[in-house]
Amino acid sequence: MSVEARLEEFCGQFKAFGDLPDTSDPGKEPYYPAKGTITSISKVEHQGRWVAKIESSDPSVNSALAEAYYFLVGNRLVSTPIEVQPGLSFTEVVEWTSTRYHMNHYLLWSDGELGSWKCGPD
Repeated sequence: MSVEARLEEFCGQFKAFGDLPDTSDPGKEPYYPAKGTITSISKVEHQGRWVAKIESSDPSVNSALAEAYYFLVGNRLVSTPIEVQPGLSFTEVVEWTSTRYHMNHYLLWSDGELGSWKCGPD
């Protein structure tokens, strides 16, 4: 299957389940979407390669997400580093569960913290 076709499997609109992790940094909280927040994943061509872009219905995070590209690595999408503020960024990994009932989003923060959240088809 081509990269373009595999990226299509991630495309669409998804609703966050609202499973928020504990975090000690309030600056990270917007990147764990509240229940019902819509996330849109689309396929775009960037520098001759097919990649994914993610947008949120929460406008407070879209400026940071706008700079990120998600590359297909195996069966996962892996983002370029997403800067939240000077000195704080994260890399996001997105994968479907085996049942395709929902997607897991893992956020690896530059300070070493790991968080996650889930979403499902809208």
